[in-house]
Amino acid sequence: MPSYEYQCGSCDIYFDELHLSMRTAEKFKEQFPCPKCGSDAKRAFLTPSSFTFAGGVRGLSGVNGNSGVHDLDYPTLDKAVARSSAARWQFNEERRNKMIDAANKSEVKAATQLPDGSFAPASRERMEQRKESLQVFKESNPVE
Repeated sequence: MPSYEYQCGSCDIYFDELHLSMRTAEKFKEQFPCPKCGSDAKRAFLTPSSFTFAGGVRGLSGVNGNSGVHDLDYPTLDKAVARSSAARWQFNEERRNKMIDAANKSEVKAATQLPDGSFAPASRERMEQRKESLQVFKESNPVE
């Protein structure tokens, strides 16, 4: 959001205007109505922003966490989170593939998770047991 400083030629005042959209910034790039007399004031210059980061660049200023560059401010945490996330995605993908392989070997195209966490092809009998258990659950917990 640019802030421009204008100078009115009629009443010789300076004033700042902050443009909240690029459309208004473009529209009033060269002149803006003077708030005092209403005549067109010419743009004097672009007002520099007062927004700065307290820390500077990591390694140069000795201050970490305030450079404004996320990877510089939190390099070890982000990389640790990324490694953890990548490992978790890989684990989940491998687990999913094992489940799909077991389901494909089943005549009913379903897999059963065993107590040790591995998967085995589900049998017709096991699928019938699941249906019965689900029916009992639905009957004991009616949806209102």
